[in-house]
Amino acid sequence: MREHSQSDRSKARTLEAKVTIAGLVFAVLAATAHGYQLIIEWRFLGRATELGILTSSSFALLQLFFVLSFLTYAVGLLMHNLPRLIISILGLSGALFGYIYWFSYSSRWLKGIRTDMFYAEHPEFVPPHLLGLIGARWWDIVILTLTAVLLILALRALMRSRRTSS
Repeated sequence: MREHSQSDRSKARTLEAKVTIAGLVFAVLAATAHGYQLIIEWRFLGRATELGILTSSSFALLQLFFVLSFLTYAVGLLMHNLPRLIISILGLSGALFGYIYWFSYSSRWLKGIRTDMFYAEHPEFVPPHLLGLIGARWWDIVILTLTAVLLILALRALMRSRRTSS
């Protein structure tokens, strides 16, 4: 019986290590993708400033928020037990709220475009908006989907750990 218990613990540690590595790979890839978008936006803001064009830095700040959220998730993965879950959930929740903000901002902006006569006459100037996210690329949708799935799994793990500790 004792050998069986040690074998189960060993398998659980191996599985936890694999989950941690996969989570860290996801966090690094997601932070890198948003870091790339941050660099592009930062360059755009620099050129716009040189030309005297007024523009908003909100998209650049949103990308920075995503990078920090995914780094928080990665730090949480490196911790143990309850702090691991809580910090990972905070990082994933931050990223998910960032996507919600992005969608909200995009939908308001697109609603304004629909009523603007210029865009009705020149639809080629309507910015690309994948699934309602202005400026989104395919990897944003993949990252959003994986973030939601990982958040659900982390919340389920937190609920299980609360039940077993009670």
